[in-house]
Amino acid sequence: LVTGLYAPTARSARARPLLGKPVVDPPRSRAVRLALASLYASLELPAEAEKQLRTLMEFEPDDAAHPLALARLLVAGKRVDAAEQVMQEAIERFPAERDLRRALVDLLVSTRGPEAAERQLRAFAQAAPADAESTFALAQFFVGQGRQGDAEKTYREVIAREGTKSAGLLARSRLASMLGARRDTNGARRLVEEVLAVNPREGEALFVRGNLALAAGDPKATIADMRVIIRDQPDAAGALRILGRAHGANGEPELAMETLRRAVEADPRDIDARLELAQVMIDNGRASQARPILEIV
Repeated sequence: LVTGLYAPTARSARARPLLGKPVVDPPRSRAVRLALASLYASLELPAEAEKQLRTLMEFEPDDAAHPLALARLLVAGKRVDAAEQVMQEAIERFPAERDLRRALVDLLVSTRGPEAAERQLRAFAQAAPADAESTFALAQFFVGQGRQGDAEKTYREVIAREGTKSAGLLARSRLASMLGARRDTNGARRLVEEVLAVNPREGEALFVRGNLALAAGDPKATIADMRVIIRDQPDAAGALRILGRAHGANGEPELAMETLRRAVEADPRDIDARLELAQVMIDNGRASQARPILEIV
């Protein structure tokens, strides 16, 4: 507790002796070593911070959080090669930890450029062709880079390879979402209907179809689709937000407010849901109730 009080202040150096002894006794204290690593980093003693994190990696070799923390420390110290090596070794040790892969890609984008990140994503996909998520990550990368054509090609390759298996259906849903965003309504609708013909409760396909219906001025169809999603996923904040919007478009302000409240509760960080809830309240003479919602924003 005293260390926590000292660390953010100019008296950070006073915290170091408080942590030194517990590191020796008990030597495997995770909390103390993490605190000491953070303190050394704040004191601009990266070598000492690195030592603590590497010791934790030795004591707890099955915890993927430690190499990730070490890589971030190394990046902060401009030691990009060392950080990349730590990430690569961690990915080999924890092949199922997707957070590590995402962190490596983010590192490559910020330090070596998008071409290096693309090469790494392609390597992930080629190393595990049966792992559709690696291919989806590549497609999402293309979307983020504004390379819509490459993203579409990637999704269509998954569709051709996987057919109506779960990965093929998911690729159709994600491609439909992309097509809908660029207003290719007919293309998006065709893909969605292909998915729902196989699995009528596939959430992403229902979400896309509901959005298309709302854009076309059919809120009742949107309400029906969003309710199916919420029946299976009661805290699906995105579906709740679209459902609230659809109730508003359907002339049901009370249901709109109730549903948008649920969306905010499901994801308090969803600014759009807060703004939409406040707007519905204002439009229906409840500005005083909207004020605290907007103040949080």
